[in-house]
Amino acid sequence: MAVKFPSRISFNRQVQRLLQIASEAAGGEIAAERLQWSFNKGLCLQASALSLKGAALPGASLCVAKVQIFLALLPLLRGRLLIRRLVMEQPVLKWRLGARASAPGGAGADTAATAPAKLPSLLTVERLQVTDGSVFLDFSDTSEDRGSLDIHSITLNASHLSANTVAPFEFAAALSRSGNISGDGQVGSAHDRAGRTQLRAHVLLDGVDAALLSGQRRPPHEHEGLQGYLSGQLDFAGDLNSGGCLQGDLDLSCVRYRDDTRWETPLAAQSARLQWQIALSRQDLTVQRANLQLADLNASAQLTVANWLDQPSIRDAQLTGDLPTRTLLPLIPWRMLGAEGPPLRAIMARGGNVKVRTINLPPLPLTGVKPSARALLESCEIELTATDLLLPGAGLRPRLRVIEGIFNVKHGTLSSDCIRTRTGAVALPNISLRAERLFDQPRLRAAAQGPAVVDDGGPGSGDEALLHWGIRELTGAADVTINVDFDRARSEPLLAEGAVNVRGLRIITARSGAQLGLDGQIAVANTSGLLLKLQHCEARVNGAPLTLHGLVSGIRTADLLIDLQLLARELALAPLAEVIPPLARSQLAGNLNADLKLSYAAADAEHIDLQGRLDVDDLRWRQADIDVADAKVKVSLHTNRIVLERADGTLNGQPMAIRGNIAELPRIVASVHATSPELDIDRLAALITNRSNDGDAPAATGESPTRLRPPEDAELSLSVAVDKGWYRMQRFGELILAAKFKGPILEGHNFDVHIADGRLHTRGTADFHDAKHIGFDARYEIKGVSLEKFLALLYDNPPPYSGQASSRGNLQGFLGSRFLEQARGSIIVKAGPGNLPRASALGEALHDAMAFARLKGLLSGSMRQFNQRKRVPFDKFYLQGQFVEHRFDILSMKLNTPGVKTEWKGFLHLPDNSVEIDVEVSLLGGLDTALELVPVVGSTANKMSRIYLHLDGPLDDPKVEKTLWNSLEDVRKRPLQTLEKNVGKGLDTFEKSVGKGLDTFEKSVGKGLDTFKKFWQ
Repeated sequence: MAVKFPSRISFNRQVQRLLQIASEAAGGEIAAERLQWSFNKGLCLQASALSLKGAALPGASLCVAKVQIFLALLPLLRGRLLIRRLVMEQPVLKWRLGARASAPGGAGADTAATAPAKLPSLLTVERLQVTDGSVFLDFSDTSEDRGSLDIHSITLNASHLSANTVAPFEFAAALSRSGNISGDGQVGSAHDRAGRTQLRAHVLLDGVDAALLSGQRRPPHEHEGLQGYLSGQLDFAGDLNSGGCLQGDLDLSCVRYRDDTRWETPLAAQSARLQWQIALSRQDLTVQRANLQLADLNASAQLTVANWLDQPSIRDAQLTGDLPTRTLLPLIPWRMLGAEGPPLRAIMARGGNVKVRTINLPPLPLTGVKPSARALLESCEIELTATDLLLPGAGLRPRLRVIEGIFNVKHGTLSSDCIRTRTGAVALPNISLRAERLFDQPRLRAAAQGPAVVDDGGPGSGDEALLHWGIRELTGAADVTINVDFDRARSEPLLAEGAVNVRGLRIITARSGAQLGLDGQIAVANTSGLLLKLQHCEARVNGAPLTLHGLVSGIRTADLLIDLQLLARELALAPLAEVIPPLARSQLAGNLNADLKLSYAAADAEHIDLQGRLDVDDLRWRQADIDVADAKVKVSLHTNRIVLERADGTLNGQPMAIRGNIAELPRIVASVHATSPELDIDRLAALITNRSNDGDAPAATGESPTRLRPPEDAELSLSVAVDKGWYRMQRFGELILAAKFKGPILEGHNFDVHIADGRLHTRGTADFHDAKHIGFDARYEIKGVSLEKFLALLYDNPPPYSGQASSRGNLQGFLGSRFLEQARGSIIVKAGPGNLPRASALGEALHDAMAFARLKGLLSGSMRQFNQRKRVPFDKFYLQGQFVEHRFDILSMKLNTPGVKTEWKGFLHLPDNSVEIDVEVSLLGGLDTALELVPVVGSTANKMSRIYLHLDGPLDDPKVEKTLWNSLEDVRKRPLQTLEKNVGKGLDTFEKSVGKGLDTFEKSVGKGLDTFKKFWQ
C-alpha cells in the first residue's frame, strides 16, 4: 500500500537541512558517500562513510563508518528536528596536536574557526550512542620526542542533547598499550547566561601504561624510561570556550623510572601519590596546587605555564617540601654529581630532614635553548631548614650534629645566620655561614662565638656518645670563639683561628668511676703556621694535679717556637687513659711524676733548653703485639741532654733493662745500652716483622708513608748484652752487640754469640741511605759449629748434613734479590769429619764418578748398596773462593771420603748462571770397606787411577766431559767425547743449596740490620 505525504514535506530538503545543522554544530564541513531514508521502526536516515573536515579542533578529522538518525515525524512537520536516537558506529577521530587552524580572512577567520560550535536551538537529540570508536592523537608537531597515542573500543552514551540544556553522558575506552579509561559527566549550557558550553567530567584510569606520562614514542625498553602502571581519577569542570579547572589524583605505587646514566638503581615510587589542581585557559596553564607524596616525603609546587599550546615557558614557579634525607637519597642522580657527590651522600645517609620553605625559580622556557643547572641555581632563590643532620667527622666520635639551621641561597651564594649544632653531650654556640662561588673556586666563611654547655638534650647526646669516650657523667661549660675562612683560590686555602676557655669541666669515668677535672684556656690558629697556645691548663685525676702551660707556634714553618711547661704529681695514668679511646685499648697504667720545661726557637736552632725530671712507676702498656709490664722509667733533662737513667721491665714477658742518653740537642748524639738475663729472640723477631709489615703498607693515596729521618750528623752508640736466650729453638749464650751510627751510616759494629755448639762473630759497616739498596762491608768468623744445628738456624727444613764446620771471610755488596751478583770478597769453609746426604749435590757427584769408574772397569761390585744409603761419610771438606765481577771463583774445593777424593776448580758466572769447572776424582785404597766397591788390580788400574771431568755451559744443563787421564792438562787438550747431564744437575743442586744458605744467611743478617734501619727511617 502506498502512503502519500503532504506536498510540503521534502525529504531531500530535510537531508540538506540536517547536514547544514550538523556542520554548524561540528564547526566544519560534513560529507557522506551514501544517504538513504527508511521507515524501519520509524523514520530513519542512514549515512555511510560520513566525514568531517575543518572542525573546531585544528588538525582534527572525523570519519564514521555508519550513522543512523531516527527522527520524530510530527516535530519535523512543524520545522523542528527531534532525533529520537543517533547511532554512530566505528567513528575514527584523528587529531594532530599543535596544528594551527587555517581559514580565509586572516586572524579573524582563525579566531572564528577555532570557536566551539553550538547546537542549533531547533535541534534536540534524545539519545546518542557511539560504539567501537577510535581516537588517534599525533604529538609530532608538539615535540620531537613524542609519538602517538591510540584510544580504541570507545563507547559513549548521552541523552537530552539540545541547546540551553545539560546532557548527562558516560563513556569507556581502552588504550593502545595497556589500561582502560571510563567516566561520566554532563555537558551543556543551560545554566550559562552567555550561552557558553559547560563541561563536567569524572574520569577513572585503571592500569594505564606509565610511559604515557612522558609521551614516549614506543613502549620503554628494559633499560630506559618510565615503566609500570598507574591508576587514579581526573575531574574537569569548565567552559569549553575559555577553559576550566582540572583536578587529578594518581596512584604511582606501581611506577618506576630507569636511567643508568644518572641513577645507580631504578627509581621506585612505592607508596607514592600525585595530586594536582590546574586552571586552564586558552593562553595559560596555572598549577594552583601539585602535591607529591612518597613514603614520608612531601613536595608541593605552584607555577604557571604561559602559552602552553605554543612556545610554552614556566613562570612564577614556587616549590616547597618536607624531605627526609634517607628517603630523598635514592632520588638524587649521583652519577651526574661526580666527585662532589660522596660528601653529600655521606651526610644524607646518616639521616635528618630538610624542609624546603620556598624555591622561587626564574622564567624557564620549555622549548629552544634551556638554561644549565648552574645558571638555574645562580638565578633562583631558595630558603630551607635542615634539622638533625649528622656531619662526617673523619672517624671521630661523637660527630657534629646540626640540630637546626635556616639556609638561604640567592644569586649563587649560600648563607645562614643561625645554625644550632652539638657534638655528643655538648651544645655548641650558634654558627654563621656564608659560601660563595659554589661552582668555581668556592669560598666558605664560618664563625661561632658563645658558650658551649653540657646538657642532655637531643638524640645522640646522652649515654651512648659519652660511653664511647669512657665517660659516665659529664658537667661543665666553655666559652668558644672560632673563625674559619676557606678559599680555594688562595695558595693557602684554609685560615682558621679559635679559642676555648674551659670552666669547671668534670668527668666521672665509666669503668673505674675515677674523677677528672679540667680548667684553662686553649687557643689554636692557622694564619701564619699552626699555633697552639695553652694558658693555665690544669687537669686533676682523682685529685692529683697535671698542669700544662705554654705555646707552640710556627708549626710547619721555618719560625717554629716551642715554650712548654708540664707539672704532674702522683698522677694515675689509667683513669686518664679511660677517656682517650686509643689509650684505653692499650690498657695504659702507671703513676706519673713530672716537672718538665722545654724551650726551643728555630731562629736559634743551635740552642735548646731542657730542664726537669720524668718518673713513671708500675708502667703497663699493651698495643697490638707489644706488651710492656712492671716497668720503671726515670728520665732527667739537663739543658741540651736527655738522660735515661733507668728503664726496667718486661717486654712481651722477657726481662730487659735499658740505659742511655741523648746529648748535644738539637744535634743528636745518643747512646743506648740494653741488657737482659734471658732473651727469646724469636719473639722479638716476630714483633719486629709484624710491625715492619704494618709500617710498610702503602698509604690510601698510593704514596709511600712519610718516615721521620734524623739529621745526617746525628750519632747513636748502641750496645746489647744478653747472658743467655733462645733463637730458632736453640740455646745461645754470651750475646754481645756493639754498633755505632752516624746518620743513616753504620760506621762499625761487633757482634759475638755462642750458638750451635760453636761461636759466631761479625764486624763491619753498612749504609742505610736507601732502604731498598743497603750497602755493607762485613767480616765474619764461624768456629766449631755443629753443621746440623747451624743449618737449622738458616733453613726451616735443613738438609741432613752433620759434623763440625768453621768458616771465615769478608764480603761487600748490597742486600737484596741480586745479592750474589753484586757481592765482592772471599770466603773459606772447612768441615769434617761428618756425613752428607746421599741425595745431595755432592752425593750425586760421587755416584756419577763411581758409576763411570765401574763402567770403565776400574771398580767391580754392585752400586745397589751405595744407592740405598741415606748418608755418605766424608773425612774433610774445604772450600776457598771469592766473589768478583759478577762471578764466584772456586779457587780450591776438596771433598774427601773414605775411598774417594775430589778436587774442584773453576768459576760460576752469576748473571747468566753458567759454569766452567774442572773436577779431579781419585779412587783410594779404602774404597772396598767404605763404599763396598772393589778396585780392579793390574796394569790397567795402575795406569788409569783418576777420573777427570770438565763442565762448561749453562748451569742447569752443562756440557760434561768424562775421561780417564793422567793430568788436567791432558784433559783440556782432548775434545769433548761424552755428554752427561747428571753431574750438571748435581752441580745445579749444589749451587742452589749454597745459594739458599747464603740467601737465608743474608735474610737473618738483614733482619738484624732492619732493626737498626728502622731507628733511622
